[in-house]
Amino acid sequence: MKKISEEDIDIAIGEIEANGITEEMIEAFKSSQPIVFAYLFSDSFDLSTQDEKEYLLYLVMVAWKAIFKVHPEMNEVEEEEIGESEEKNWELINNVSATKFRDRLTILFENSNQEDLLAFAEDMLTELEEEETTEKEIVTKEGRELLFVAYKSIIDAMEMAN
Repeated sequence: MKKISEEDIDIAIGEIEANGITEEMIEAFKSSQPIVFAYLFSDSFDLSTQDEKEYLLYLVMVAWKAIFKVHPEMNEVEEEEIGESEEKNWELINNVSATKFRDRLTILFENSNQEDLLAFAEDMLTELEEEETTEKEIVTKEGRELLFVAYKSIIDAMEMAN
């Protein structure tokens, strides 16, 4: 799969911010990537809050739109590709001794062709932590790693499929 650029990501963000995540967009995503869609709503995320699930959906929709712009004939991801990617990513991150979020993710950036897509999610999840707000957290400290690993697993599976 070709590298997705920061510009591709910015265009996808702009489209989503202009219109929101519409029912039509969700249906298009669901029909083009049914396994990924099912994964996002699987019991893998039972311990996640509703806000975290919605935030992951947003991150994945941005990635999907950016990837689809570059690869309009994108292949469907298979269940085995997500499972294999997720297992590999958890194995990598579970062997990291660092405690800071960004430091823990470094291993997941290594050997990835999609550094800009990963940096987008890392920045989005880190900005949440750095914002000094008294409002309810959108993503819990514990949830950030789960969301990032899930997001990266989806990107890896899309890369395997294409």
